[in-house]
Amino acid sequence: MKFTTAFTTFLTCAFATPALFASATPVAEHELVKRVVYSPHITSPTHRTIWQSGQSVNITWDTSDAPPPDQITNRYGKVEIRWDHTATPFLLASGFDILNGWVQVGVPLVETRYDYSIVLYGDGNNASADFEIDGIPSS
Repeated sequence: MKFTTAFTTFLTCAFATPALFASATPVAEHELVKRVVYSPHITSPTHRTIWQSGQSVNITWDTSDAPPPDQITNRYGKVEIRWDHTATPFLLASGFDILNGWVQVGVPLVETRYDYSIVLYGDGNNASADFEIDGIPSS
């Protein structure tokens, strides 16, 4: 009995499986949309930039080479600030359309340093050059 049940199950799977694949719609009949990971170049801040804690600033990036919007896998970005290339980043903005080419943020109250950088996330990520924030004097 066990052999008959197992053999029947085997035959059912062996003959049903090709039928399932034969009824599937071929891939060629569907239109595939090319998707790309888009990582725009940050144009501001630059290595000559000095921000003051508490001010509002624009972070900008070049969108001249952007693919069509429907080809970008994630158009909604976030911006983080980091320092010393190892510290845990701090979120400055999120939920904006990276195709805008800019976002306005408030400069956090931080210690004066010369090794801050911005990381722009959306589809991919891109980091700015190191720049300075004039903030709380270091002790």
